Amino acid sequence: SNHIRARFGPGPNLFMSGSEDGYAYLWDRETAEIVQRLGGHNNVVYSAVWSPRQSLLATCSHDGCVRTWWYDESQPIEFSQPQ
Repeated sequence: SNHIRARFGPGPNLFMSGSEDGYAYLWDRETAEIVQRLGGHNNVVYSAVWSPRQSLLATCSHDGCVRTWWYDESQPIEFSQPQ
């Protein structure tokens, strides 16, 4: 699948991208391997961004949803459910 709008993370080794398959992907910059695949959308993920001040990620999709994620390199990323 095609990857869309890659963004570098807060650290030097990660970046993330949206994708036409409905997932966002975290990548290792040095190896270019996928570190994690983030689900939660039902259509193309057009944008995936990191907060410059926190370990917060956000994705938006053609399905009309914006999803947020907390990043902790010691744990798998889990979708932040609205409260």
